[in-house]
Amino acid sequence: MIIQKVAAGETVAFSLRNGVLRFEDQVEIDLAARQGEIDRTIDVCLDNSLETMREGLGAWYVATIIVPARQQEYVETDEGGEVVDLPLDMKKVVLNLWPLPQVYLERKQAEQEVEESETQNEVMEVTE
Repeated sequence: MIIQKVAAGETVAFSLRNGVLRFEDQVEIDLAARQGEIDRTIDVCLDNSLETMREGLGAWYVATIIVPARQQEYVETDEGGEVVDLPLDMKKVVLNLWPLPQVYLERKQAEQEVEESETQNEVMEVTE
């Protein structure tokens, strides 16, 4: 996968497993399923409140994925031959990452601090 940062700044956390691209456990995209006859562009954006990520257009770009067109190959067979679809070449997928807005980063930081505090309180209750 070709990964490019569009501008300086902190970008979304993502993972890729078995051809599925995942953004912060909010959006999952099966890249092979999106492959078609032409290159496909998939946008991932934050909503108007800058809280929830979703596929499609929104208030703030998070990522743009370009899935290359399906490649085919002619294969000789006993009956003459046939055209077969080749699997998605992940090396040709482009992931453009946009910097996240400061308000989103601050909100995520505050949520993490609350979760850590709750976990710490649970541990203290168990040990007492």
